[in-house]
Amino acid sequence: MSELTTETNEAIVARLRSIAREVPAMDLIGAQIMAFESSAQEITMSFQASPAMCHSKVIVQGGFITAMVDSAMAYACMGCFEAPIAVPTLDIKVS
Repeated sequence: MSELTTETNEAIVARLRSIAREVPAMDLIGAQIMAFESSAQEITMSFQASPAMCHSKVIVQGGFITAMVDSAMAYACMGCFEAPIAVPTLDIKVS
């Protein structure tokens, strides 16, 4: 496994944003990487749900919520390492 990153939080955010720009799914779910805190290994992201993601007019469909949670988990892991890493989700449960 790669060593934990020694980058500044700002450098990590810039790197993750660069990766996210190349991922169409991140655009689809309206994902924005706001901040990363190395000491806590914590990411802050925002998501913009579109009306096309909703059922019952105002409720975001659970599959999109799960995609948002999954993206946050993956990008938090990627932020911890400078070297590119794959972050597959083996199991996820959202209630």
